[in-house]
Amino acid sequence: MTEWTLKPQRGIERGALAIHFGMSRSAVRERMRDAFPPPQSHFETEDDFEHETDGSWIRVRYDDVGVQDIEFLGGLLAYNGVMLFGGNEWPSLQQDLTAAGNTLRDTKWLGDGHDCLPLAVNIATHEEVGGDGDGIEWVIMSTQFES
Repeated sequence: MTEWTLKPQRGIERGALAIHFGMSRSAVRERMRDAFPPPQSHFETEDDFEHETDGSWIRVRYDDVGVQDIEFLGGLLAYNGVMLFGGNEWPSLQQDLTAAGNTLRDTKWLGDGHDCLPLAVNIATHEEVGGDGDGIEWVIMSTQFES
């Protein structure tokens, strides 16, 4: 699997691929075209980019300007050596984030999960969203993140 990198308050990147806040839908689709199959659009304002081989699953939500939300739902996502998504569980991720000096709190922004204030992300476990276990269900970044 190829690892994506979180760019706090900016978006995510993997080599030449990048999804940044404010990018137009057409620009995101153009960037992703060679690496991902055409996106699935379950809602008018969303694209789901899924890569069967490397397991990446990224949901991008758009507003009138461009990218507003990035939901990381599958694959590998890291920041400064901390694996945010990809085979890890909440207790170890919580410890790694805290050891790196990040402030965590129960979410005040979404209905489930924990907010990591310095990274401006929401992280939820399977159990927090109705499933089983401490595995990570999602990492969500947004221009609407409330600190």
